[in-house]
Amino acid sequence: MQHILSRFDIDLETAVQGCSYVDPPPEFVKIDGCVILLEEYERSKHVNLRQFPDRTGYECFVNHVHFSCGSKVDFEKVLERAAIIRVALRELRDGRFQIVVSVARDDATLRFHKYREGEKWLTDNLDEYEEEAILAIEVDAWNSGP
Repeated sequence: MQHILSRFDIDLETAVQGCSYVDPPPEFVKIDGCVILLEEYERSKHVNLRQFPDRTGYECFVNHVHFSCGSKVDFEKVLERAAIIRVALRELRDGRFQIVVSVARDDATLRFHKYREGEKWLTDNLDEYEEEAILAIEVDAWNSGP
């Protein structure tokens, strides 16, 4: 991911931390212990938790948004959406979350999930992903401070 940030001359900390207020904020629903973006849940009612090996997989499937990512402006939109979701999750105050941004060629996918014991979406070594660049943003939603 560092090569993409360098190519577009983007400071990750500023991009992801920079959002503090969103009007209106994203809405969430809680389904079977999962935190789901309401907008994505409405689009994905044809799937349910029983179709996935765990809650993390279900959340990552439903909570995913695709973006074009061929320019700096495109990538900044992805990071802005990640920052908006980060703020909304922190305000939810419902545990720890991980926002995952993956970029392959000129496409990006943003998704998120709640941390759960014994469940993982990503490997520990993000450099193992050879077909895409991965950015993992940790969200401590127990703490509402900056």
